[in-house]
Amino acid sequence: MHIEKRKIVVGAALIVLVLAMVVFFVGRSPGGLSSDQEVLLQNEVSALVEQGQIDSCDQIKDTMYRTVCRNNIALNKAQETLDVSNCALLDDVLVPRVDCERSVVNAKALRDESVSVCDEMVVEEEKTACKDNFYLSLALKKNDQTLCDQAPEEKQSSCRDEFSFATVMSGGLATTQCDLFDDQKMEKDCNVLQGSLDSQASLTQEFCSEFATEVFQKHCIAAYYQGMATPIAQ
Repeated sequence: MHIEKRKIVVGAALIVLVLAMVVFFVGRSPGGLSSDQEVLLQNEVSALVEQGQIDSCDQIKDTMYRTVCRNNIALNKAQETLDVSNCALLDDVLVPRVDCERSVVNAKALRDESVSVCDEMVVEEEKTACKDNFYLSLALKKNDQTLCDQAPEEKQSSCRDEFSFATVMSGGLATTQCDLFDDQKMEKDCNVLQGSLDSQASLTQEFCSEFATEVFQKHCIAAYYQGMATPIAQ
């Protein structure tokens, strides 16, 4: 598949990710339910989720739909309040609690502009990742690359590179002015990537490894494995 079709990831890879809501019907076995019964259950869940009272889900007799009902309400409350305690109400099977915690804590840290919020993460590795990524997210939010200087010393360079990548290439690869990169290696990688659109070079691991900068390699590899993301070729 060619680069313009595979889609290269734009923006910082570690920007706060948005937690998608779970659909009401989640790959379940019908369990003997008729299509009419399924529709009734879906409508019942939809109404209860809109009301937002998680205990009301207990009236649903079907186990799967009851769980989906609780998960949706818990996710809604977690996102609306940015209170990580709501993530504990998830079943941790259909919806992993750590995904909810990551979304909520990162969003709250960015809202409050406080890296200390990352300490609300339960998993130590996630807490560290939140702190590592905080300054890039804040720099992008405020459009101020100098905020990367507040990151741990070993993260400052990558923070600045990610900021440059996200801002310079935000309008799409085809229209990006590669000479806006302050770093000559990043400018060169940008030109190589733009040239690949005309030559229709294939997006492969070997192709990605030829970039001179880590940030271009990383986003290229991410696009290779993830397949589709925000297009920068359009």
